[in-house]
Amino acid sequence: MTQRLLALAVSGTNMTLFAVLVALLVVFGLLLGDRFFASATLQSMAFQMPELGILSLAMMVALLSGGLNLAIIATANLCGLTMAFILTKFIPGTE
Repeated sequence: MTQRLLALAVSGTNMTLFAVLVALLVVFGLLLGDRFFASATLQSMAFQMPELGILSLAMMVALLSGGLNLAIIATANLCGLTMAFILTKFIPGTE
């Protein structure tokens, strides 16, 4: 089991994805400078990512049980559309 995990960790696909991630960090760091690595950027990402994490956990449960539950995706899309509607129609100054 350990050898299998080690082989997966250093496989060509994972190393390629890691190289792409590092390249993107370098490019955006050079283009945006201090704005990219600022604490405000990290706070913004930390504020936006919990929803994606919760949806990922829900999808993981469905996949581990041997199924593909598209209702989770439909619910996430419906929530996004509903919030977009609410933000554009019911909050003053957003039209």
